[in-house]
Amino acid sequence: MADMINLAKNWAKVPRSSKIVYMKARYRYSLIALGFAIFFTISPMIVIFVSGYRYDFTNKHFVKTGAISIKTDPSKATVTINGKVSGKTPDSARFLLPGEYDVSVSKTGYFTWSKKMTVSPQNVTVANYGYNAIDLLYSKTINTDIQNGVSSFFAGDKRVIYVNSGKIYTSDINNLQKSSFLDLPEELQTPKIIASTDENYFLLQDPNNNINASIFSIPDNKIFDLKNLLSGVKEINLQFGNNGNLYAVENGNFFQLDWRNGKIIPIIQNGGIKCITFHDNNIYALAADNSKTPSESEVIENINTSSNQATILYSGLTNWQNSEITFNKLNQIGILGDGNLYILLNSKTQEVQQYVVSMNALNGSSQIMYATNNELGLVDLNNGNIQLITRLSKQISSPAISLETGWAYYISDGNLNAIELDRDYGQNIYQITQTSNGATFTLDSAGKYIYLLDSGNLKRLQIR
Repeated sequence: MADMINLAKNWAKVPRSSKIVYMKARYRYSLIALGFAIFFTISPMIVIFVSGYRYDFTNKHFVKTGAISIKTDPSKATVTINGKVSGKTPDSARFLLPGEYDVSVSKTGYFTWSKKMTVSPQNVTVANYGYNAIDLLYSKTINTDIQNGVSSFFAGDKRVIYVNSGKIYTSDINNLQKSSFLDLPEELQTPKIIASTDENYFLLQDPNNNINASIFSIPDNKIFDLKNLLSGVKEINLQFGNNGNLYAVENGNFFQLDWRNGKIIPIIQNGGIKCITFHDNNIYALAADNSKTPSESEVIENINTSSNQATILYSGLTNWQNSEITFNKLNQIGILGDGNLYILLNSKTQEVQQYVVSMNALNGSSQIMYATNNELGLVDLNNGNIQLITRLSKQISSPAISLETGWAYYISDGNLNAIELDRDYGQNIYQITQTSNGATFTLDSAGKYIYLLDSGNLKRLQIR
């Protein structure tokens, strides 16, 4: 006790400035000690968090986390996860507990994209899986009226061709309001329009009588009548090949129509050819096998127009009454025969879909599009796997698919709709515009414009 009293007396004699220095040093050491204590307590938690772990307070244990990554075109769209704003695209929400999340992406002037997405441990769930970004679509399209009173049209990457009051009009894709026209033959007032691949030549064909046909040549600025060339023919299948060459199948014969000079050039006679298609600068045909029973047919590859020779690719196939063939990027074959879709596997046909009304090859893909009256989907010609896009109780018409953007379009029940190809976690479906019965449309190759013909009114809709 005496020592404590003496210490207090001595402390009282210490100058005030010395006391302050002593307290500051003591305070500093205390803070350092506290800092070390906090570091050694918190640092394991930080390491755990950075390593992808979080504490699940519901289940009361540490769990591995995951993430959601979202990119959009256009960017800077607002991402909301479970009702809370996460950020602007491109956005990555990290350290999420495993489970389902309500994700939405919104931007002024665009449809809101939303899905319920699943996050799994130590994995990144990519919202735009399979695509560079989620292509957002305009909630209100930018419309350009082209012409009223239109009966038929073609819209490609270079030109828009349409028929109005006995005239055929041509507009440049970049200046739709400026057009030139030619008078149509009197017997060909509402033709079906089929374009060559370079969009320089157009087959104009009466939809009710395919013998009544002409060629509209952009380089010549002239219409060439095929009436004399096709005199005496009852039924014919006309199709453009490369460089605007026009080929025909008639009564099993295959020939070229030299429409400029009014000549017919025979290629294969009495070949039993039913249909032709063009792929990678080669001509392919589906033809009856005259050497076998009528129940069999064969696919012919590489019809050589110089030597009039054909190489058999596959044989022993069904003898369909109505058929067409198509190819994917891997040179695999799809056959639409009497309303059924087939693929060729191990030199044999395998039926993959019934009641098909149309099929279309998709550039750069192993898949082809198919459509029934009520269903739209994709078939992989490599293995026959079907990716269903949509199945409706109402009839589907004018289907089109853009693999580049991940959207499909179709008319049903008086509406032009857009539907997302990706069916994981549900699909986004938007109504682009209302249409009347009989409306038709085409989609440009970039998936940016829709050309819609509705009740004679032809217009362009910019959808993204």
